[in-house]
Amino acid sequence: MVLNKTTYPSKWTDWNNTKEVPWYSVITNIKTIELKNVSHIGTNAFNGASSLKEIIIPSSVTTIEQSAFIGCSKLDDVIIPAGVSVIESHVFKDCINLENVNIVGSISEIEPYA
Repeated sequence: MVLNKTTYPSKWTDWNNTKEVPWYSVITNIKTIELKNVSHIGTNAFNGASSLKEIIIPSSVTTIEQSAFIGCSKLDDVIIPAGVSVIESHVFKDCINLENVNIVGSISEIEPYA
């Protein structure tokens, strides 16, 4: 699944809960996500995407906001590109199979429990 501001033009900021994300109806079926033309991954963006195995984060992303990937239990490897400078709290909470987080650049802020 490719997600960008053209495919899903609604706000790409924070969602108060998972039901507000435009792809909520398919959240548990998403296996791969390729983000394009986005500057940050919003709060709760993929919270509960229990089938998510792969996320491709572009270098245009500067911030991964809190709780972005909570409960992505099949996610096992993540590459954080050089553009990311902030990883907020609880980003990978309950990602029980996450074994590798490869940070390519330098992160200026990693919040507690990220």
